[in-house]
Amino acid sequence: MLSEVELSPLVTRVRLVYEPDQEIDYKTKLLISEVVQPIEIVTTSKGGKQTNLSTIFGSGTEDGMMYTFSSNLLDNPESMVLKLRGKTGKVYDDLQEAKNDELEIKIK
Repeated sequence: MLSEVELSPLVTRVRLVYEPDQEIDYKTKLLISEVVQPIEIVTTSKGGKQTNLSTIFGSGTEDGMMYTFSSNLLDNPESMVLKLRGKTGKVYDDLQEAKNDELEIKIK
């Protein structure tokens, strides 16, 4: 679950947590962290200009994961979409096939 988003002019932090009321063992947490890997945040300005914000840092936490991205908040983006890798261990023939499996979460 997307738990928290912290926006600042320098970085954007995204916190993902495991299902709150579920008991999850370590092996399952590892599997989840392998599958749920944010690729980038795509921002769109009022004029339609898109900017890709790359991952700077990511780490596991007791109840999930925290990822830090670059930021363009000073550009006042109209929308922000977090893109996540779709399937772990899958080998893709081309970039379009990989994009079809991506997951997106609207942040703003």
